[in-house]
Amino acid sequence: MGLRMNSRASDQIIPNLYNDMNNFLHNFGFDFKELAKIMGDYLPENPFKPKTGVIPASFDARLKPEWSGCIHSVRDQKTCGSCWAFSSAGFLEDRLCIASNKAINVRLSPQDMVNCDYNNYGCNGGFLAPSLTYLISDGLVSEDCLPYKNSAGLCSYKCEGTSSQYKKYSCKPGTMTILTSSEQIKQDIMTNGPMMVGFTVYDDFMSYSSGIYEPTVTSVAGGHAVKIIGWDHDGSNRLFWICQNQWSSLWGDQGYFKIYAGKAGLDSAGFACIPDL
Repeated sequence: MGLRMNSRASDQIIPNLYNDMNNFLHNFGFDFKELAKIMGDYLPENPFKPKTGVIPASFDARLKPEWSGCIHSVRDQKTCGSCWAFSSAGFLEDRLCIASNKAINVRLSPQDMVNCDYNNYGCNGGFLAPSLTYLISDGLVSEDCLPYKNSAGLCSYKCEGTSSQYKKYSCKPGTMTILTSSEQIKQDIMTNGPMMVGFTVYDDFMSYSSGIYEPTVTSVAGGHAVKIIGWDHDGSNRLFWICQNQWSSLWGDQGYFKIYAGKAGLDSAGFACIPDL
């Protein structure tokens, strides 16, 4: 399995993230609108209706001039199974910067969710829809206020060892968005900024270093969540997604990876919400 597999082993405790939840819902006749109602959040009906020609063939949030400096750098979740918290903090901090025209450009704290989101499981994994609920109901403090510890701690509701202000950054109530088509996901990314996605990690994903990934094995290592920032097409006009992982910039393509659409369940649903400025 190798060191990278072992260093992410705690993500396996709740490997399903989105994929098993999706299968469960469909098996029992539910859809995501019903899921949102159960959770008490409002999921807009058909929130985006892309028009022909509006969505470009390729898009990379890092390269949009107006968003320069808003797509934050790769981090490292280390041995804690906190991918759900990193992807949540990651997309929200980018969207805060974008929505505020760079007036709010702050790194948010995954540790806040690891410690205080009791609908998830700290370093033992988590789910993405409840993560959105936390971003809406509670919000996150800055990384300066609550630095990452690589372990779960007590929820103290105060900054640790710093003079930083204990300030929460959150999403607007009623803006939980779960999109299940590629066109809607594209439209939301290019309009509002990165989203988070969950997918099945196959064993060969651990050794990814460049190119466009698609699984070549059937053995599953677990589930994972990342930030999705764009898309493009290969020479055969085959769609692929551009994602930012949080296994440090030494992994993959400087911390990023490309994956073909429809593979590993990654584009089965995109999760996001709108920042409350």
